[in-house]
Parts: sequence; C-alpha cells; structure tokens
Amino acid sequence: MKKNGAKSGIDYKSLILPPAATVRRAIEVMTGPSGAGIVLVAGKDERLRGVVVDSDVRKAILKGLDLSASIDKVMNPRPVTLSQGISPEDVVRFFRANPKASIPLVDAAGRVRGLVQMSEYLAQP
Repeated sequence: MKKNGAKSGIDYKSLILPPAATVRRAIEVMTGPSGAGIVLVAGKDERLRGVVVDSDVRKAILKGLDLSASIDKVMNPRPVTLSQGISPEDVVRFFRANPKASIPLVDAAGRVRGLVQMSEYLAQP
C-alpha cells in the first residue's frame, strides 16, 4: 500500500486520455489489459475533466453517436473523486456507503493522482 492510502494495483496513468480522444479509443482503454472499466479524461495539465465508464459509452451508442466522436461528448464532467491523501479506512467507509467500481484520486488542484477500486478495499462475497 502506498503512503497516501491508495493501493497500487493499476497504473492509473494508462487510463488517462485527453478530451479529444475518440470513443473507440476509450473502449480500447477500458477493456485493455488493466480491465479497469474506466477512462480518466484529463488535459495536459493533468486536471481531471471527467470520466468515461461503459454505461456512458452504451448510452452514447444508443443515441447514435459515432465511435469516432470525442470522449468529451460522452464523459461525466462531474465525477465523484477522493482526495489523494485519503486513508485506507476512509476509502473502505466511502465504498461501503457508495458502491462504485472505481474512484479517481485527485490532489488539491484537481490533478489526477491515482485510482482506487472497490475490489481492492472490500472483500468480495
């Protein structure tokens, strides 16, 4: 476990795409080797602009959006985040109250600094 409370199971940097990336590229990242099921949308300044999960992609396809469209058209621009220095105990409390698969960790300036996954913190039944 890292000092800041985040476990190190996934290379979160491999999940970051710029807002202009295509929906197709987002699908490739979500379903790639990490299997994280999430894309973190950030600019060159590393500030989190939004997230894309599979349900966002499904909704966009149902609305007729082409896979070559940019992910800023499908991303959630107000994702739930946690602070970079959150304790493991607080992460567990958060996931028990808010069952989400993955939550980005951000610093005080809103820059992406990690990703916590519920499966890393809560025992699976």
